[in-house]
Parts: sequence; C-alpha cells; structure tokens
Amino acid sequence: MKQFNSHKDINIKWRSDREKWQVNLTALGCSPARPCFDTKDQATKAAKEAFDKYQSEGVGVKEVPEQSDITVGELLDLYQAKQKERVTDPDDKYGAGSYGNVVTNVRQLKKLVVLDMSFAKKKLELVGKEVIEAAWVSLRSSVPTFRTADDRWQDLSRAFYMGFQRQFIGGNPCDLAERKRPDDAADRIKKVISSVAKVSMETLQTILDHAPEQDKIKIMFACRTGLRQGETVALKIYRKNDPNAGGIDFGANKIYVRQAAKKGLTRSDRYIGNPKSVSGIRTIPIDAGLSDELKTYWDALSKRMKGGGFLFPSRDGTMLDGTNLRERVLYRACEAAGLPRDEWPTWHE
Repeated sequence: MKQFNSHKDINIKWRSDREKWQVNLTALGCSPARPCFDTKDQATKAAKEAFDKYQSEGVGVKEVPEQSDITVGELLDLYQAKQKERVTDPDDKYGAGSYGNVVTNVRQLKKLVVLDMSFAKKKLELVGKEVIEAAWVSLRSSVPTFRTADDRWQDLSRAFYMGFQRQFIGGNPCDLAERKRPDDAADRIKKVISSVAKVSMETLQTILDHAPEQDKIKIMFACRTGLRQGETVALKIYRKNDPNAGGIDFGANKIYVRQAAKKGLTRSDRYIGNPKSVSGIRTIPIDAGLSDELKTYWDALSKRMKGGGFLFPSRDGTMLDGTNLRERVLYRACEAAGLPRDEWPTWHE
C-alpha cells in the first residue's frame, strides 16, 4: 500500500471529460473515493482534509531549559518558537513573512562572536551592559547597513524581554545599551532616485519589446495600475455578489483592491488575506483601452485556467506564485533586452 507522508502524496488530476479536478482518495478509505471539484484549490483543500483524518500525530514540544542554565542561544530558540505560534493565532495579525524575518535574524544572531566567545553559548544571567554593547558592535560589523543590524537588534531585544517576562533574568540588558544611530536620510533619498531611474519610459519600452506576447499584458498592468505583486496574483474577476473579494470590473473600468496573497510557513501554505495596510483597500480606475485589452486576454484563457477566477492564473487555474512575475516575466525580459543586471527594476519599482 502506498505511504502517505503529506497531502501532496494524494493524486489530483484534471479530468478533461468532466472539465473538473479529481482527487483520488481510494487508498485512504474515504467516501466518495474520487470526488471532483471545479477548481484545483478546492481539490487541494479536500486532499488536506482527508490527509488530516488519515494521520493526526502530534508534534513534541522542546522542553524549556533550567532557569539558571539557559543560554542566549536557547533563549533565541524559545523566542523563535513563540513567534511561530503567533502565525497560527487568528487573533494575532502576525504573518509568516514577519516570522521568516525572525528565523533569519535568529540564525545570524546565534553566529555572533562576542568578547572572543560564541554569543549563543553565553549564559543569560551573565549578559550585562558590557556584553550586550559588545554584541551590538559585532552585529553592526557583520552587516553592511545600519537598518539591517537594527532590525536584528530589535528581535534580540524582544527575546531578552521575553526572558525577563519568564523570570529567566531580572531585566532587559538591551535597555542599558548605548548605540549610535547614523543619519542615513541622504542615502535613502539617493536610493529612491536610483530606483526611479530604473523605470524610465525608455527602459520600460525596451523591456516590453523583449517580452513574449503573453507576458506584455502583465508588465503593462503593473506599470499602469501600481498594484503590488501580492495584490496582482490575488486579483480576481469582480463579482457583484462577492464585493469583499474585490477584483477587476471590465464593465466599470475599475479595479477593487480588497485582498492580497500572503506568505505561509511554507510556499504551499500561501493564502489570501487583506492588503498590506488599511490604505491598501482602494479602488483604481483604469482607462477603457487597458480594460478592453485585459478582457480580451481573459476571454482567451482556457476553462481550466479560469477555474479559480484569477485574472493572472497559473496554468491550473490556481493563484500564481508572485515570484513568477518577477523571475519568469520581468527578469527574463530584462535579460533578453540585454540590460545590465543592476539596471533591472523590481516588480514593485
């Protein structure tokens, strides 16, 4: 009998005769054994639910070290675990993207060498003002920009505050540290100027001239609407009976931005949620010419691709991976155009 280690081991295929997605649940003993669905997302959800019933083993929790013996590294591990729990808390607006930053920051913090010793191996109770300031010097020298170092410092400070809350230590040593904050306003302005230079009309036309026909409309859409990458892949065709989902209304020549793609703990756990901020919930008017072009593009898609209702779907009709817009659409056109790598604009730019 086939072993199922995750829902991904369950076979999902497109049935051309029925124009539906079929999930094979025979080996799991489910009834119906081969249910069919209109979209691949619905089929995948059914596969996940079936797998959860098939296998429901718990995950062990790492024991908290003794208070007197806890090290900086162990505290950082506990802090990371706490942030991971926040991702699954429906009442905590904390996304997997933020957790991903924590994972990176913790990994780098544990690599620091402070006063000729591994920072991660230092006993928490022995970390005072001198050690924590030395940690900042080590951290600052390990990254090229102050903002990156400061971002990691903030996670370090939050970890020590958690240690204080759990009574591992009597206070947060990061509060005692004296740090200099450089004036980087001029550098930030120059960075914006450099970014703007990458999206001149001449450069954009060059990129469009070297993009395949099926990709031109996606690049033009980005230029003429300003939607973020996550908003673009989550955009659907507008339905009046589901206004909260937003979408593109070809008849009204408007785009109602109401949702965006969000990162999960893994790429397969992506989901659709609210835009990045409240101001991201907006309505964007588009000219009739662009609206007609998008309608023509949409009408030409196969029923399989239209299944999920996404304006720019994957070939299976599911939500497109946002990195595909950057890597397979924009950057391939930049490369074909012969643009130097440092002149390639990002999708957001």
